[in-house]
Amino acid sequence: MHELPSRRESITQKLVIVHANGRSNVYITVSYDPQSRLIWEAFISVEKTGADERAYVDVASRYLSRELQRGISLEDALDPFEVKTAPAGVITGYPGLGFCRGYLDAARKYLLAYQEELQHAQQEL
Repeated sequence: MHELPSRRESITQKLVIVHANGRSNVYITVSYDPQSRLIWEAFISVEKTGADERAYVDVASRYLSRELQRGISLEDALDPFEVKTAPAGVITGYPGLGFCRGYLDAARKYLLAYQEELQHAQQEL
């Protein structure tokens, strides 16, 4: 298991899923290793949802961070997030994410895109 520093910088991204019944917000807080530019921790939260939705997103978020800290690649750790749930719709708040099939799929798309952005920034240095 990777030992994370006790203090680490993080960024929180708000995504909005625009769906048939309105809009749903998803917040994703990410920290990454400043040298490798690999995401090592991610927390996902949703607002204004039922207890079941909040619970499954929270459990999935804990799973994801634990897997990343164990050294599992982001792509492999996110594999179970490609699941169809509600709400399905267009993701706004971060460019190029397109359509999602629920909260976890939206988080998966964002995290993969953000990891790519981090890696691209590393190559430019």
